[in-house]
Order: sequence, then structure tokens, then C-alpha cells
Amino acid sequence: MRRGRRSDPMPRGRMSFVATIIALLGCGLALTLLLTTRATEDSYQLGDQRRANQKLSDERDALQREVASADSAPELAKRAAELGMIPAKDPARLVIGPDGQVTVVGNPQPAQGAPAPPLNTTPSAAAQPPKLQQAQGERVIPVTTPPAPPTTTAANPVPAAPVTTPQNPQVQANGAPR
Repeated sequence: MRRGRRSDPMPRGRMSFVATIIALLGCGLALTLLLTTRATEDSYQLGDQRRANQKLSDERDALQREVASADSAPELAKRAAELGMIPAKDPARLVIGPDGQVTVVGNPQPAQGAPAPPLNTTPSAAAQPPKLQQAQGERVIPVTTPPAPPTTTAANPVPAAPVTTPQNPQVQANGAPR
């Protein structure tokens, strides 16, 4: 028997086990990197789709407002005036009876006269309240003066009760402090 080196399969087995574990860890890291990259790509695409959806939603809202304003009475009156239509004074009406018979009520005549005045007129500058100047970020709070307390007269020698104001909430209606 030779006593030099022992040919034991154990170190080779340990090396193959360590190599297998390192390979599995490498594959796990690569898979994690791949999944993270795909998730990031999907989040960017989701953000782009959300922005496109918001843009389309804003366009839809703008079109709905445009349609609503076009269906308003002032706009319809303006378009009717552009077409030369005028309001009828006393139009004839068709009345449908319960038996299905149609009866004309009134005398049908073509409308005559001037077109109706525009419905969307701006009020005069004198009727509008003056605009307040304010610095950016400041809030304008209207100030109201409290009513003057009633005074005593010779016919009524009892003094009037003090008025409760927000500055002095301790005074009640009968004048006694709380």
C-alpha cells in the first residue's frame, strides 16, 4: 500500500456541490435581474398609457363642453339668427286627441319681424362691481361692519342689550358674561 496521496472522491464531490450552488445563485441573480428589468419596462409603459388615457379623457371633456355650449339657448338663438330665422309670435299648434285625430289649434301664418336680440350680452361696466387688486397668494376677505347698537330714548329708559359680536363671544344676549 502506498501511503502518499489518498485518492478520495470527497474533495471532488464538494467542489461539484459548491460549483452547483454558485451556478444556481448566478441563475437566480440573472433571473431576478431579468424580472426587475421587465417590471421596470412595464411600469414605464403603464405610465405612458396613463398619460395617453388622461389626454384622451381631457379631450373628451373638452368635446363634451363644446357640445353642451353649442346646445345652449344663446348659441341656438345665434345660429337661428344667422340662418335668418325669427321667433314666431303666435304659432299654430297640433293637438293629438286620444282617438289619434290631429286638430290644428290657431291660424298658421309665416313669422314676420326682426330677429331676436342676442341672449349672451355682457352687462355694462357701470353695473359690474370694481375689481379688487391683490398680491399673488393673498386672500381677499370682505369686511362687514356690525350694526350699531340701539340707543335709549326718553320713552324707553331701559338700555338696549349689547349686541353679541364675534370679537366678544363672552357677552350673551342679555348682557351678562358667561
